[in-house]
Amino acid sequence: MSSLKMMLSLALAIALSAIAVLLHGAFTPSLTPLSPHQPVPSSAIDFVSCAQEAGSSVESGTPVICRTADGRVFAAPAPASTASTTAPFIGPGCKVGGCSSELCVDADSDDVISTCIARPQFACYKTARCEVQPSGHCGWTADASLTQCIASTSPDHTMSSGYIRMEVQ
Repeated sequence: MSSLKMMLSLALAIALSAIAVLLHGAFTPSLTPLSPHQPVPSSAIDFVSCAQEAGSSVESGTPVICRTADGRVFAAPAPASTASTTAPFIGPGCKVGGCSSELCVDADSDDVISTCIARPQFACYKTARCEVQPSGHCGWTADASLTQCIASTSPDHTMSSGYIRMEVQ
């Protein structure tokens, strides 16, 4: 009886091993070498790396695109704008208004209207700070950068105790 048990145990072990080998083969992907007609997978991650990769093509148009050998497409980055992309800092409770965004006022004020006259110093406000001032009302903070910018664009425009004095003409 013990030899029968041993033979059954051995047969069971062989059967389980065979099943394990079959299952492993069923769930393991087969690795086949690339044929000469299949493109090598690209390692490109953006337009620049695509354009530098052998087998890629750059196509003109809007936007300019790069196509990898395996068919992925990357668009060229947009050219940097010559316009300023910075915006003023706008503190809580404040808003910027006026035709040229030259006014800094309390957020709860009615719509603010200006004369829509473009002045060179108005460009200085694009990077300035519109925030609550010591008076408790919003205004442009006259830091060194804003003061210097205003002085260099308009010698007759003056700063007064941290605020921009707007002259109505």
